[in-house]
Amino acid sequence: MNKKKIIIIVLAVILAVAAVATVYGIFFSKPKKIMPKETVKLSEFTDKTDGIRLIGHRGLSGTAPENTVPAFEEAGKAGYFGAECDVRMTKDGRWVIMHDFDTKRMCFSFRAVSLSSYESLSKLEIRNGANIEKYKNTKIPTVEEYLTVCVSYSVTPVIEIKNDDCSYDVIRSLYDAVYGVDGVGDVIFISFSQEAIENIRKIDSNSVCYLLVNEMKKENVDYCAENKFGIDFNANNKKLEDETLEYMVDSGIETACWTVDGKETLERMLSFGVYTFTTNRILPEE
Repeated sequence: MNKKKIIIIVLAVILAVAAVATVYGIFFSKPKKIMPKETVKLSEFTDKTDGIRLIGHRGLSGTAPENTVPAFEEAGKAGYFGAECDVRMTKDGRWVIMHDFDTKRMCFSFRAVSLSSYESLSKLEIRNGANIEKYKNTKIPTVEEYLTVCVSYSVTPVIEIKNDDCSYDVIRSLYDAVYGVDGVGDVIFISFSQEAIENIRKIDSNSVCYLLVNEMKKENVDYCAENKFGIDFNANNKKLEDETLEYMVDSGIETACWTVDGKETLERMLSFGVYTFTTNRILPEE
């Protein structure tokens, strides 16, 4: 057997092993248990509390399972300005709350949201998340259920559009679902997809939209300034330079950042004039 054939066989074996490992990971391995996070009052991190807006990350996900009705209720009870959620559309056109492409991490059962019917997803139980033992029989909520909680607690909905398809008709269906709920007022739409927030603006020119970015660059800031979008950036990205933050602030666009759970990060963002923070554990003042 010549050397070329040996190399091909070795590569084929490696690819086969990788494929088996991937399939096992998707369907059979058990996701890591999500642990609760100790909460802390905002005043314990800073005495400059005036003007700060705190948004519960996927609800108060440090206390209750993320993106569930209990997490959104806990955010409401705690007095957050906003409660953030992640939305995806099922194959039959319903909008549900789920961060991941699939349900495995939260439900220990694999279902791709976009390939599943709402009925099949509604039968799953949330089995992972902070203090999950206190929240038995918790289900994947719809966007309508999420908004009902926000309305009842006067919490601003912050809706991250996670859907892969962000075409106009799809985003129109989300907009109609959101504003089909009685009592919904101001809503903040956020997304990594420029197409998503541009389509929201085509539907409603007065809507509040933020572009999400992990690694903020000057071109991101320029895009948001030109289109009158806010920017919502990863405050923990190690590549985030002071010069870029100064450029962002000087542009005059609205700013927000995620996910701020520590004093050092909070203080750095405040020093640059950023006052809107998505957090898992920092509690607003009563």
